[in-house]
Amino acid sequence: MAQGNKNTFHGVTVLFDPATLQIKPYLIIASLPNPDPSKPPFLDTAVVYVKPGNPYKLIIVRNIAAINPNIPARLGLVSMDSSTNYDTVYAVTYDRNNNYSGPSTAATWTSRNTAVVTASAGGPYMGIIHRETRNPDSTFVQVSQGLLLPDSVNVKLQPGNPIAIQLVDETGVTVTRDSINTDQTSTLKIQVQWSNAPGVWVDATGTWSLSPDTIRWDNALPTGLSGTWKLSPQNPGLEYLTVRSGNVSDTIPLIITPAPPSKATIELAHPTDSIIAGRPFQVLVKIYNTDG
Repeated sequence: MAQGNKNTFHGVTVLFDPATLQIKPYLIIASLPNPDPSKPPFLDTAVVYVKPGNPYKLIIVRNIAAINPNIPARLGLVSMDSSTNYDTVYAVTYDRNNNYSGPSTAATWTSRNTAVVTASAGGPYMGIIHRETRNPDSTFVQVSQGLLLPDSVNVKLQPGNPIAIQLVDETGVTVTRDSINTDQTSTLKIQVQWSNAPGVWVDATGTWSLSPDTIRWDNALPTGLSGTWKLSPQNPGLEYLTVRSGNVSDTIPLIITPAPPSKATIELAHPTDSIIAGRPFQVLVKIYNTDG
């Protein structure tokens, strides 16, 4: 948001740049000093709602009901064990500035190797991935629609079942507890050992749950089967994160602390016309971190 030149008689011009704003309403308050200093200033307000732009790209997601309107959370992996014959995924659209612009309206799904899996449309935005071999293998499934940028997801087939599970960070290091502040982010990923390859950790998907689920997150906890979650907390607290795949599970504590201050504001506690030279007056100091 940029502000133009101030002029007491011609007002103030406020310019909105939608590329830097999130999809939500913004309250604008205009204030003009009263020529009579004994009276309060003139005020007026307006609400500007920033809407998404035209669809620009497709994103494959696990659950269309858990969309973050400002942060695309694409599905990176679909993992099938020996008891899974098919899985479903969904295609949604985002504009050029990563704002959610709605579900796909005519998605086309294709497999890069139909001997491993086949892919078909289950509706305008649903994709159905069907297993075509009992052997361990992997390939990619792609979604496209007209001139929109396409997206793809890695599909891995396993002949066995999970016998162990763990959480790792982006570099592959095992995570037994995660401690960050409210201005930080952290990405966790599921790895499992399969019955056909004990002792070997590989990326996989599973279900995610939180207890007691009192922390607010910018990115909602994954629903259904998902392989990764980017943690971005809004408030401090302690929760326990559990991931499950098949009959195995892993639980770690999430310790969220308040972020250090990053800015401060000073507000007068009294009208300016009541302040007299030589007399004390009160001010209100507010300290914020990046998350407010």
